[in-house]
Amino acid sequence: MYAQPIELKLKKSKCVKAYGFSIYTTENLVHFSQNILKGSIASKYGIEEGDCILAVNRVTIHKQLDNQEAASLIKQNPKKVHLLILKKPNYEVIDKKQTIEALKSQVDTLTKDLTKSKNWEQLLISNNKSLQYEVDTLQKQVGNLKESLEAARENMAILNHLLRMAIQQKLTSVQEKLGVEKKRQSFQRMRSLE
Repeated sequence: MYAQPIELKLKKSKCVKAYGFSIYTTENLVHFSQNILKGSIASKYGIEEGDCILAVNRVTIHKQLDNQEAASLIKQNPKKVHLLILKKPNYEVIDKKQTIEALKSQVDTLTKDLTKSKNWEQLLISNNKSLQYEVDTLQKQVGNLKESLEAARENMAILNHLLRMAIQQKLTSVQEKLGVEKKRQSFQRMRSLE
């Protein structure tokens, strides 16, 4: 059973200029960490002298890129770097005859996993854009509903005012009719008394 590679995401703060390590590359394009500065970002994340670096920023460098190309990948993003490493003790324990084949297999598997991860990342970005569009659409609809509600409230106030006026007119009309009727009845009583 072989050791599993470790993913590390190193981040630099504004005041830090370097990650605090360099890369040594063999003739076979195998990359190792070296010159780890004490207290550096690399040492804080657990990188040790002789750790085998398999990928940088999700790009496989093991047996594929030279030292300069690998270093440029690290410097590509000045604020953060994503490393896939195999710790030195684990790397040294692997049977020398199986080292190349085992690492190739692991790198292939990890490359496939990284590709899947990128596909998921793209899918999530796409879904996020779609969800953001839906949120924006819903917010517009809420805004329209608020405007409609405000217009409905204004219309309701106008209708209430008109209804009160109609009721008042009807009441006045009824009162006038009652007044006329009372006068008529009074007049009839007076006539009948005569």
